[in-house]
Amino acid sequence: MSTFRWYLAILVVFLFVSTTPAYALQLGSTPLDGIKVQDGKLAWQISKVLETAVTAEQVSYMHNDLSYGEIALVFALSDASGKPAADIFSRRKDDNQTWNQVAQKFSVKLSDVTPAASSILKNAKLDAEDKDLKAELDKENVPGAKPVVAVSPDKASKKDEPKAPSGKDVLSRQ
Repeated sequence: MSTFRWYLAILVVFLFVSTTPAYALQLGSTPLDGIKVQDGKLAWQISKVLETAVTAEQVSYMHNDLSYGEIALVFALSDASGKPAADIFSRRKDDNQTWNQVAQKFSVKLSDVTPAASSILKNAKLDAEDKDLKAELDKENVPGAKPVVAVSPDKASKKDEPKAPSGKDVLSRQ
């Protein structure tokens, strides 16, 4: 009988120890669940182009209600107006205003910020989102909402550099 109690005690301790980490760690649920690679790419480009701190979590949260193109536009409007992106986001989402109405509220011409948003999207390799944003703004009849081709600083500086001679050129000089 004493042996049975020991086995039972060991079994209870084993079950307690083996199940506790699963509950404590909430396996299968991490803070990064739901965040996509595109969220990080867009956050990085917004931060880089507009020189402001944007996280993938912020982009992921906004992406529940807005497209990536609209998110880029939110931050471009925020940068141009000096107002928090949360204010612009709530005007669009909660107040259901058009982009023209949002821009007018913050005293910004939408046509002045669409090139920045387009450049962010191009640099983040979200070309389809850029086209979608342009289509959305065309519906609102926003002048100058055409996407801009982004040029990375690496490509711009390579234009000015002289080309290295090819193998044939080097050999023909000797």
